Amino acid sequence: PLGRSVEEAMRMVDALIFHETHGDVCPANWKDGDDAMKPTAEDLISSQKTQLELLHTAAVLLKPDRVLVYATCSLESEENQQVVEQFLAAHPAFALTDCRDFLPASARSLVDEQGFFAPLPTEEIEGFFAARLVRRSL
Repeated sequence: PLGRSVEEAMRMVDALIFHETHGDVCPANWKDGDDAMKPTAEDLISSQKTQLELLHTAAVLLKPDRVLVYATCSLESEENQQVVEQFLAAHPAFALTDCRDFLPASARSLVDEQGFFAPLPTEEIEGFFAARLVRRSL
């Protein structure tokens, strides 16, 4: 089924129609009449910068041998894999770890070869991204 209720299903249909008509992206919980977004390359770069700043802030607060999970509701590599790669390059104390061992067996197939949890949208779930980062003891 599409959505979690009739109201949610209708909201999603409205958002899909709006996107097909205008090309704009409808953010989470969008309703007809709300503002939508026109994604641009500049928006992705701006989002990437903000996300890296947030990760840096979290990184300096995290103790060694602790886990930082980076997650987005985006499917764009600029906001996901590229952010993690840039973060790891700037923070050598952190390592990307495969999250399969921390997921139920039914979700392990949604982890890619790099260890990113990156399910694509289906009728049951919306697409998103997550990376499990561990601060190592140096």
